[in-house]
Amino acid sequence: MNMKKAAGILIPCALAGTFAVSSVKFADYAVSIKPQTLEEAWNWQKDHYDVSWYKDTDPVEYTVESYDGYTLHAVLMHARGPAGEASPSAPDLSAKASASDTDPSAKASASDTDPSAKASASDTDPSDSASASGGRFVICSHGYTDNRYGTLKYAKIYLDLGYNVIAYDLRGHGENERTFCTYSIREAKDLSCLIEDAYARFGQDITLGLHGESLGAATSVAVLKYTQKPAFVVADCGFADIMNVLKGGLKNMNPALVPMVWPASLAAKIKYGYSFTDMRPIDSLKDNHVPVLFIHGEDDTFIDPSNSRRMAGASAGYTEFFLIPGAVHAKSVLTRPEMYTEYVTDFLQKVGSM
Repeated sequence: MNMKKAAGILIPCALAGTFAVSSVKFADYAVSIKPQTLEEAWNWQKDHYDVSWYKDTDPVEYTVESYDGYTLHAVLMHARGPAGEASPSAPDLSAKASASDTDPSAKASASDTDPSAKASASDTDPSDSASASGGRFVICSHGYTDNRYGTLKYAKIYLDLGYNVIAYDLRGHGENERTFCTYSIREAKDLSCLIEDAYARFGQDITLGLHGESLGAATSVAVLKYTQKPAFVVADCGFADIMNVLKGGLKNMNPALVPMVWPASLAAKIKYGYSFTDMRPIDSLKDNHVPVLFIHGEDDTFIDPSNSRRMAGASAGYTEFFLIPGAVHAKSVLTRPEMYTEYVTDFLQKVGSM
């Protein structure tokens, strides 16, 4: 074989090998999580909005075991009345000491300076609530790399409306064991377990809703494949499918890289057991009848607003869709807080959850 023929074979093989290695590296990068610590998330929140009210909710930490034995860390914030008293819908946790699978009593009271170091403001167990029966609860799911403190900007809206708020760390985030992200597949199964846990702890007659941001929004939509129990869902800047987000990111880097997403999806399937093409929250909406409010920042360039519009049109049930002018990704509630609160409040009234 002469050198010209050899080169004609070796060069394409080398290029194919390089492309394959790059695809695997991209798959690794896409599913990897570099989570913020609780302290980092708390500091970001307090630098951008008021969180001094957090300690007044008597937050109680607890854990929930997911479908595969994975441990999820959560916190319950109690609704407060206008004068600071406990809301009638807030579970009374003051009567019994903790019997939960965590030990909040080992941690000092949460402060308005750094609750990440002093996490629990109670030594009680949320499952010991007798007065929670008939109360209102919402489970808030944060975005990619964030943790439960990232949902505080939404929690205040619900607390003021008399809702008790359950915030938790998504799989691979916060205090949870490190693992990879499946962009709503395992995360939705985790949320389903949190939903069932809430009904078991606080009563089957509670009103329970979901609120999610970005990955948390996608998760809150995807869980509707497994349960129709929630009274409502508010999905803020979620993705309909992860492929369009990955393609957009590659296109912004270099349009020539976009085709890499397909072999990378295959690499993710082989290495992690899940392909990018399987990560499609929108597919959970075909038979959904839970009311969903979709909110998206009009200037979001990370997850295009068309994702929320597509999902709003895909659901079999009642939906609303609003764009927040001037808002970039995951900043809608901070950009136009009054508008955001009005949209959420009006939606809850319309669907009978007020």
